[in-house]
Amino acid sequence: MPYNKGMIFDFLFKKKDDMIKEPIHVEPSSDGVDPSSKGSMKIEDVFSIAGRGTVVTGKVKGTIHINDTILITTKDGRRIKTVLGGIEAFRKTLDVAMDGDNCGLLLRNVARDEVDRDDMIEVV
Repeated sequence: MPYNKGMIFDFLFKKKDDMIKEPIHVEPSSDGVDPSSKGSMKIEDVFSIAGRGTVVTGKVKGTIHINDTILITTKDGRRIKTVLGGIEAFRKTLDVAMDGDNCGLLLRNVARDEVDRDDMIEVV
């Protein structure tokens, strides 16, 4: 947002009641992905959690929900279709992963050695 010296002066020296309130303009995400679009994620790391299954981590683009059917495309061209069992970000369980979230996704019926770094996950 461009500014001028008058705006800064008003902010520093006028009372809050005297300032003109402008609507807040929210910029779209930096990569241009629509947050309501089907989600995708490039896998950054893979873990095997005892009693839970395989967890992959990465940065989400779009939106991913629990119980979404997802398609994993591996680097060697294999395609694995599975269901998303859970989403966790910073020790918080989530129902939805939004655009830009760094999170872990729990994959149902996928072994640790079936997926690897740089594989792609897409919501079907």
